[in-house]
Amino acid sequence: MTAHRGQRSAIEQLFEGDNPLLLKLIEGMPYESDAQLLARAREVVEALSEEQRIQLINLHPRIGENSKRLKSEYPTSFEEQGADRNTAGDGASEQLASLNEQYEIQFGFRFVVFVNGRPQANLIPILQRRMQHSHDEELETALGEILAITADRLRKRPLIGQT
Repeated sequence: MTAHRGQRSAIEQLFEGDNPLLLKLIEGMPYESDAQLLARAREVVEALSEEQRIQLINLHPRIGENSKRLKSEYPTSFEEQGADRNTAGDGASEQLASLNEQYEIQFGFRFVVFVNGRPQANLIPILQRRMQHSHDEELETALGEILAITADRLRKRPLIGQT
């Protein structure tokens, strides 16, 4: 039972905030490996309703989010996005904020990308390209990005076997 609590705590730390994916992953415990956990995450995402998928996407912080807010509410994303080093005064933050707003109006959910340490300025052309997608293509792309982020987090900090 204690091992299950440890695994639950580790899975909760993998995500930042309650969401339908997290809840289903906890229901499916225990997992024998991180690969099994990630495979289950993919299955769960596929089975979510569109409303639940959008809810999952919208729980992800905005790219270029205010550094202080990002650090306090999404510490793992803050670390991954390098928010403190992405504010070089190149206007990227303002441009991302504007594009994020346009994107959210167009698609009805947040732009999600696996940042992987890239500067904000490098994300602008990605966001612009993705705005050419259809709603369904972009929904699938955003969910794929969430799964890529999850896989990277598991790679950096394996969960299974920890207590």
